[in-house]
This record gives sequence, structure tokens and C-alpha cells, in this order.
Amino acid sequence: MRRGKSIPTVKDSAKIRDALNEMTERDNLGVALVVGKDRKLVGIITDGDLRRMLLKTPASDPLEQPIKKLMSRNPQSIEPDAGAADALRLMEVKGITSLAIVDPKGRPAGIILLHDILGRGQFSA
Repeated sequence: MRRGKSIPTVKDSAKIRDALNEMTERDNLGVALVVGKDRKLVGIITDGDLRRMLLKTPASDPLEQPIKKLMSRNPQSIEPDAGAADALRLMEVKGITSLAIVDPKGRPAGIILLHDILGRGQFSA
């Protein structure tokens, strides 16, 4: 699990440009968690969300669009004391590759990616 400053996070008042910067600066994970004023998780934005938006948004500057228009609301999450097997099972069932870890108050405590569980670069053909 990635914690602290390793968690790509943006406020729900951010612009797409802000999310792209955060996603790139935090180990280029391709995902950012979106938090409200109370720091509670309210959404998630992924590289896929951005690609789909760019293909169908005729905005003059799509990077200035509000993050709220694009983020997926109520993202899948799991509690910090859950095991890797539980996280992997949820990711498989939901067809997702990143999962927010939230504390009892609903605030991001971490993020885990499928590659974190399976081990990036650990398999060869």
C-alpha cells in the first residue's frame, strides 16, 4: 500500500490539469483520489477517464474542466486492516486495477494497485 505523500490526491475543486500533474508526480500511477473539503474520499480519476474525456469533449481547453465533471463518484475502497487477498478479490470482482484504502472516517489512508499486489516486473513469459 502506498501511504502519505505517495498517495495521488486532488481536491474536488481541482481542474483536470491539477489531476494530471498529481497523477504524474506520484510515481506516474495513472490514478488520483479526489477528496472533499473534509478530506473524505468523494471520487477517483484514472487515465482511462481522461482518455475518454479527451475523445468526446469539444472544450476549447479540456485541461481546465472541473474534476467534478469527470471523476467517478463513490469509488471502490477497502479498510486499512484488510489483507492483500481481500483487496485482490475486490479488484477482480469489480474489474479495477487500483483501490483506495480509507480510514474509519472515509479519508484516504493509502492506495493499492494491482501491480503492487502481483509485483511489477515479477513475471516473465
